[in-house]
Amino acid sequence: MVMAEMAAAVTGDDPLSGHLFLFRARGGDRIKILYWDRDGYAIWMKRLEKGTFRLPDPAAEHVQRLAAELAAVLGGIDL
Repeated sequence: MVMAEMAAAVTGDDPLSGHLFLFRARGGDRIKILYWDRDGYAIWMKRLEKGTFRLPDPAAEHVQRLAAELAAVLGGIDL
């Protein structure tokens, strides 16, 4: 399944909406952010050398976050 299809299936949101869709690797050391950039999809990826990304409870199917909270996660802050 393509990332855009996964985003739509899990969240029910349109991937072309301008929202950022965050995907975390099983090991927790990598994340990818998918977004629509006016003329195509863009994917941004970050891999940690040490540690893991701490995200909200994975039992929740999808979680909406503010931009400041996303910046904190990307900066290594545990929410």
